Amino acid sequence: MTEMKRLIAEEQHEADAERYEEAATEWTSLVRSPPVSAGRTAPTGPAGPAGDSYTYRLRRPRFMEEKALTAAEKGTVSHLVMQSIPLDGPKDEESIRVFVEGMVSRLLLTRAQSEAVDAASVASFFAGELGSRLAAAQWVKRELPFSCTVPAGRVHRTAAADPSVAGESVLIQGVVDCLFEDERGLVLLDYKTDRIDGKDWERAAERHRFQLELYAEAVGRILGKPVTECHVFFFDGGQSVRLQ
Repeated sequence: MTEMKRLIAEEQHEADAERYEEAATEWTSLVRSPPVSAGRTAPTGPAGPAGDSYTYRLRRPRFMEEKALTAAEKGTVSHLVMQSIPLDGPKDEESIRVFVEGMVSRLLLTRAQSEAVDAASVASFFAGELGSRLAAAQWVKRELPFSCTVPAGRVHRTAAADPSVAGESVLIQGVVDCLFEDERGLVLLDYKTDRIDGKDWERAAERHRFQLELYAEAVGRILGKPVTECHVFFFDGGQSVRLQ
């Protein structure tokens, strides 16, 4: 196994371990019942080796609990709305609120999650040129997963100078928020929920250039045609920025 493959395997193993531990904590907990005193009913459940009784309780996932959403959870909600909203119907602010309320009724969102949706920003996106192009496009893919191998030096800048990994390829995997094609070509669109300091959206978009250019390169290889435009839409301010 080459050095590059070894490093990638170690990183994947650590990530898998973290996901397993989080999932185990998320869904179940083993709660030891307190001693039974007078007037209390003995708990049901299998007895432990010392005669103690244990109860297994199935817990709700953290994102379904009624508490303040983290920034990452708010981002997940925003992406889900952008993935689900019909492109052929009205997309003004009130219509979006009605749609989000319908997602709550269908148990796709909790009440707390629905309150995190910035309907005004979503409406401003579809009212702009980019949103209008998306709504009118004949070919649209949302939340599109992909995997593709690229030269190691394309991902790790130091790899090209390292003889132990020279000529190696790296598997990259990701999810494109939105990809559509119109008369101008393939357009890759990424949604961001970052809080933009100073409202400098151009500078904020530059921070995501490497990711989007890598995604565009991978998608272009898979589809056999180049991605002609990359855009970042910021919910903070409802601004779209094209990466030139």
